[in-house]
Amino acid sequence: MDKKAHLGERVTVGPLSYIGADVHIGDGTRIAAHVTIDGDVRIGQDNEIHPQVVLGGTPIDYKYKGNRTKLEIGDRNILREQVTVHPGTEVGGGITRIGNDNLLSVGSHIGHDCQLGNDIRMIFGSPLAGHVIVEDGAVIGVHSKIAPFVHIGSYSYCGPSTHIYHDVPPYQRVVAPPTRILDTNVTGIERAGLDSEALTLLKQAHSLLYRDDSLFKDAIDTLQQLVAAHPHQLCLNNLYSFLIKSAEKGRPIMRTRR
Repeated sequence: MDKKAHLGERVTVGPLSYIGADVHIGDGTRIAAHVTIDGDVRIGQDNEIHPQVVLGGTPIDYKYKGNRTKLEIGDRNILREQVTVHPGTEVGGGITRIGNDNLLSVGSHIGHDCQLGNDIRMIFGSPLAGHVIVEDGAVIGVHSKIAPFVHIGSYSYCGPSTHIYHDVPPYQRVVAPPTRILDTNVTGIERAGLDSEALTLLKQAHSLLYRDDSLFKDAIDTLQQLVAAHPHQLCLNNLYSFLIKSAEKGRPIMRTRR
């Protein structure tokens, strides 16, 4: 461990782990054996970091020119064996962020410039390419693969072996093969603590977007009317805002197959 590294109170570090000079680790974080943490890395409190995890270092990106970039990890995250998380790049804003209360299972990879929220579950061997955004409460299944710049909405579910190239709106369930949106993610809605009215409205919104015969653009216009009729249901506005932002960025949105 470099003498310049900053470790908070009650931090434990297992044998043969390397902690670089620019690393800051918050109180109560537990680091197992054979962990590497290097570069400008900030880790919060009460995290569990298991063997052979690699945090920081150099991002895998040909555009990276060696400038100082960062990795920030919040509180109470669990990073299981062989998780890798790369810092940001100059082009992507210079920082990779992971929020609080996330579970990154064995072999998960977080690419450069990714932005993860809170309460996310990444199951075994799930890589995120660079610049991916994952919102709160999302679940990414075993051996799923997320392409660069994809945006995964809150409390959505990407099932096992899904290959995600398009944005996934909030509260939707993606399955494979073939990779497609199947239905509303009821389990995610329950995890979010939403009421029965919210569940009914989100199912109605799903039908508008994916079941009716209207064009997708017309369905979004109809969804806007549903949002206006139920202003107290913020989940509807969350879904609508996600779709509008993806359209403004020119991002394709995950569809279903009939």
